[in-house]
Amino acid sequence: MKLSILLVDDETNIRRFLGEALRKRDHHVRSVGSAEEALEVLHADIVDLVILDINLPGMDGLAALGKIRELDDPPLVIMITAYGDVKSAVTAMKLGAHDYIAKPFEMTEMEIAVGKAAEVLSLRRQVDALKRQSTGAHFGAMIGQSPVMQQVYQAITKIARSPSATVLITGESGTGKELAARAIHELSRRSQGSFVALNCTAIQETLLESELFGYERGAFTDAKKSTRGLIEVASGGTLFLDEIGDMSMKLQAKLLRVLQERVIRRLGGQKDIPIDIRVIAATHRDLLQEIEAANFREDLYFRLAVVPLRMPRLVERREDVPLLVRAFVKEFCTVMGKPVMEVTSEAMAALVNYDWQGNIRELRNLIERLVILEEGPALTAGHLPPAFGGSPRAAVPAALQPTGSFRETKSRFVAQFEREYLTGLLIRHRGNVSRSAREAGLERSGFQRLMQRHGLKSQDFRAAAK
Repeated sequence: MKLSILLVDDETNIRRFLGEALRKRDHHVRSVGSAEEALEVLHADIVDLVILDINLPGMDGLAALGKIRELDDPPLVIMITAYGDVKSAVTAMKLGAHDYIAKPFEMTEMEIAVGKAAEVLSLRRQVDALKRQSTGAHFGAMIGQSPVMQQVYQAITKIARSPSATVLITGESGTGKELAARAIHELSRRSQGSFVALNCTAIQETLLESELFGYERGAFTDAKKSTRGLIEVASGGTLFLDEIGDMSMKLQAKLLRVLQERVIRRLGGQKDIPIDIRVIAATHRDLLQEIEAANFREDLYFRLAVVPLRMPRLVERREDVPLLVRAFVKEFCTVMGKPVMEVTSEAMAALVNYDWQGNIRELRNLIERLVILEEGPALTAGHLPPAFGGSPRAAVPAALQPTGSFRETKSRFVAQFEREYLTGLLIRHRGNVSRSAREAGLERSGFQRLMQRHGLKSQDFRAAAK
């Protein structure tokens, strides 16, 4: 990563030596001899990293560090201290220095320190970019602003801070498990490495082992040359294993060794190859049940489930359906070269209330089909398949499944009814609270209290209607 670096040292030789060395590594370097000059530069220009000598004429390095930390968007600071001056180094770190190096130093020490700073800055930029994408209804490539999805986004952000912990993502098919895995990768410091995805059910078991671990020349009949496997390819980045619950017991044992020892051995190979990866696995199966049925290794499960993440079903986040529908309509209309189609309130209400057994994937496929087949400026309820007249499973809502006491079941049902009823009204009236309350026969203030109870915001439905 190319950095804009400001060198602050009163010794001309050090400024020249460091400046030339860092420029050779493609960094933009500017040098000054005093803290006062440095602060002038920082007020005028954008700087990523300051390399600051602690012993300067006039204002010293520690005082300058304090001034730098007061800037609106302060750069990282690497302090240069005198040999054995531990007290000053500790003080500098407490004041907010990113790192310190003691004189005399080797250039390799400075390169390592600058490299670490570059990693931190790269991660900050990625996080900032993702935050910009993640405002409102979007988080990376994921769409949704329901409370349950906000919890998912928060969990992903926390998980990304740990660059090596294995993650097990669970959830029904079509809930967006791979998108979550990609978001974890993009937010982590591994984002500069590869994101390698493999569906364990998409490849025959006889080929899956060589695909994962690679092979040496002559390992089998068609092995004409040595080939890296996907685990090696992902080294330095992230390996995503989708549908891990369908992996054979033999391969589970080999994967367990990878997670325990961080090495692999190619098919036909005689030596271990060290690897540096984060493994993210996903499954729609209940792996604890698979363990009881002797279909999945318990030790591998606990290695994978260091950090669990559950992706909610679409029926658990119905308020996100309008956002998803609008996004998919826009996407496929653009691909087809059509003007972006409207979605009538009746059609949207039917889509919101449908029992999406295939989750987001089913919704996306339906919208793609409708955009391809239908003409005209809008998608209407008449364009929807007959099943949207009423889902067969809708007669027994999930909230009414006989689990728990009568009071608990009633409470769940009332909460589900309220949320879906309010959502339907707000969709129909495009977020207009007064009209929605009038149709419901409620005072506006009472309607707003219900909205607050269920985390619904009128602006979300106005945005979805655009």
